[in-house]
Amino acid sequence: MRRRLPVHGEQRKHPHLLGIAAAQAVEHYEITRYGTMLAWAKQLGLSQVEDLLKETLAEEESTDELLSELAEDAINPQAA
Repeated sequence: MRRRLPVHGEQRKHPHLLGIAAAQAVEHYEITRYGTMLAWAKQLGLSQVEDLLKETLAEEESTDELLSELAEDAINPQAA
C-alpha cells in the first residue's frame, strides 16, 4: 500500500517530517558543494584549504547520517 505525504491539517500531527526532509536537503546540497570545492583544492594544490574542506565535509556527512537515523528510527515509524 502506498503512503502519501501529509498535507495541510495532517502536517500538524507529524510536524517533524517536513523539517527533517528540509534539513537533509540542505545537508545534501552542502555535501555536494564541499565535495566540489575539495576537488578544486586538490587540483590546485591548496593543502591547507583541502584539510579544512575535508573536516567540514566530514561534519556535514555526520549531520546527514544523524538526520537519517532520526528519521528512520523515530520520525518515520510514528508517521506510518
